[in-house]
Amino acid sequence: MEYVITFESTNLAIKSEKILTEKAVGKSVMPLPSQIRSGCGICLRVGKESIEAAEKHLKNAGIKCEIFEQINGTFTKKKEQDR
Repeated sequence: MEYVITFESTNLAIKSEKILTEKAVGKSVMPLPSQIRSGCGICLRVGKESIEAAEKHLKNAGIKCEIFEQINGTFTKKKEQDR
C-alpha cells in the first residue's frame, strides 16, 4: 500500500519534500495522478512504512496537505491534515 500527499501549492510540496529528506523519511516526488483532482500538480509518494512519520513531521512543520491511499490503482482520500 502506498500513499500520495498533495499540497495547495508547489512551494508547500517542495518545502515538505525538504523536511522529509532532512528527517530521513522515505518518499519520492511525482506528478499528481490524474485521478486526484486536488493539489498543485506535484505530490509526494510515501510507502506504508513511512506514512506515520511523514504525517508527524509535516504536522509539526504546520504544513496543510491531503493524504490519499492507493489500493489496487485507485486513490481514496485518507484524511486531510490541517496544520
